Amino acid sequence: MTESQEEPEESLAGGEVEHREPTVATVKELYAHAFTCAKPDCPAWLYRHEEGAIAPVLNSRVSHIHARRSGGPRWDPEMSETENRSATNLLLMCIPHSYEIDDHPDRFPAEMLQEWRRAQRDEHRRLQKSWPLNDDEVQGVRRASFGGGAPEILASLARATEKVASAAEQARRSPASAAARWIEMREAVRRSTGFIFDDEGEQIFAEPPRSETKRHQDALREALRVARDEVEAHILALKAEIAAAHATVPTAAGWLDWVMHRAEEVQAASSRWPGPGPVDDDAQLANAVNALREGLSQATAVVRGDSNATPPAIPVPDDQDDQQPDALDTHIALLERARPFGRVTHRAYDARATAFYVRNGFRFDGVERIDPHAPLITAARMVR
Repeated sequence: MTESQEEPEESLAGGEVEHREPTVATVKELYAHAFTCAKPDCPAWLYRHEEGAIAPVLNSRVSHIHARRSGGPRWDPEMSETENRSATNLLLMCIPHSYEIDDHPDRFPAEMLQEWRRAQRDEHRRLQKSWPLNDDEVQGVRRASFGGGAPEILASLARATEKVASAAEQARRSPASAAARWIEMREAVRRSTGFIFDDEGEQIFAEPPRSETKRHQDALREALRVARDEVEAHILALKAEIAAAHATVPTAAGWLDWVMHRAEEVQAASSRWPGPGPVDDDAQLANAVNALREGLSQATAVVRGDSNATPPAIPVPDDQDDQQPDALDTHIALLERARPFGRVTHRAYDARATAFYVRNGFRFDGVERIDPHAPLITAARMVR
């Protein structure tokens, strides 16, 4: 059917209205003026290059700012069909974020999405990069965006995966706040020292009381526990979707398992902080979330039949490695405990105490990594 032969907008039961899909020409226009996902902090390309694939693999969907169907996300009853299916009401999103904006319309109002649409066009003008499509490629985009070939299980899987990613990102705020309060407390104590120098001319600082340090450490540990629990609820929902996808698309089993593996890595990263002391966050959780979204994109391509790539092998946990403390973590934790006593000069180095500490001094059950009852040593001195 040509564009001129398309059926008019459909009136559904109960007086509901569903506008027609965007035209082939409109979809071509969109991809000719965009390169990455419209969400400002998402670097995902609209098509991605896959090792062993001859052509780029679709990694995006056409999203409506105002929904096509009455009652949908950000539906505008005053908008005509011509306006609804025009490029000014459409933007291109990576697969996870295309579902996120429709699942949470209150968080993503039309005004915000219009800003994203304009920014996406501005990026194209700056980069002079886009994805010109032929008619067959446009039909693939329309199937992925509006149904007609993409199994429903794919939408459910994408939603469940994005909920894990979004929950992890939002839950990270509480541990970050706890760590920031700890850092500020320590810096305030250090500033209270004034300018004091030792006999060698090096500036020295006061350290917080152990009770204050433990209070902030416990608060960070509790925030990490809560964050892990919040992510776990979404992990369980994703497992159910993965199981359904296994039954529906058995040929994609390897990639589905890879998505689950990446989700479990996100959960693990949600419960960790970069160090035992008061330090800023690092990129471990952000990297895990990005890897999860990339895994979903790869699985989506296989489910749609756009790719036959082989999934990576899932690493097998080494029980022996899990039982052994990480040498670098052990060293950093030791220095953190010994740091306030670095200028102790009245106790001589004791090799037996050192051996005892190395043998018995650590427990690895969270942020607190050192037994407070074990003797504390420095490289050359020891205190109890």
